[in-house]
Amino acid sequence: LLKQVADATTEVGALRKRIEEETKAHGEAAQLAAERETLLKQASDAAAEVGILHKRAEEGWAKADEEVLRLGAERDRLLEEIAAVQAEASEAHREVLESSSAISALAAQRDALLKQVAD
Repeated sequence: LLKQVADATTEVGALRKRIEEETKAHGEAAQLAAERETLLKQASDAAAEVGILHKRAEEGWAKADEEVLRLGAERDRLLEEIAAVQAEASEAHREVLESSSAISALAAQRDALLKQVAD
């Protein structure tokens, strides 16, 4: 009977030790599960942040494209204005040349008339 009690006590001790080890393993597993959940939350938050940044980047590119188009249209408008001013300048230069020729012709006539009067 004492032998059976000793064996049972040994078995109870072994079972207690096994329960402690399993409890410890359960605690570690629960801790790992909590860490896993934390990491999954962080990954989800990071993915959301990437999505937000991606959307902002797309909006930035769209605004940049709009600005490029606006500046291109402005450049084209300015080039048209420059061409119009150059055309006006060419016309004014042509008129100056015509006026200069007319003035030279009148000066020649004046000189001829003065010469006739002097003779």
